[in-house]
Amino acid sequence: MINIFLVVFICILSAVLAWLLFEYLKLKREIFLLRANVERNNRDIAGICSAAISVDHKVYNNRELVLEMSDKIDDIVLNEQDFNPPYYDVIQKVKEGACAEEIIRQYGISHEEANMLIRLHGVKSIF
Repeated sequence: MINIFLVVFICILSAVLAWLLFEYLKLKREIFLLRANVERNNRDIAGICSAAISVDHKVYNNRELVLEMSDKIDDIVLNEQDFNPPYYDVIQKVKEGACAEEIIRQYGISHEEANMLIRLHGVKSIF
């Protein structure tokens, strides 16, 4: 009787040990796959961080270039405000619709110059 219980116990114990061994190997394989995924993710994150640093440097350099260009544009605008090309005021008056006699009287230019400026810059008639 003891031998039958012992044999049954050993069979059950063997089955349990076989099942535990199977589960152990399955877990070991899953851990291996998870470690590989973690390592791949770590490499990906390191690459993304490296790319982010590179982008930050480029953004900073571009910011510096934009600031330099903005300063240059401001200088150009200031210089243009101080310097009006010849006939600037006359052309503005012509664009406002001034006649040749008014321009000749106000700016002291010749009749030919006044007519030419009116043809070039005057208000065009729709008709």
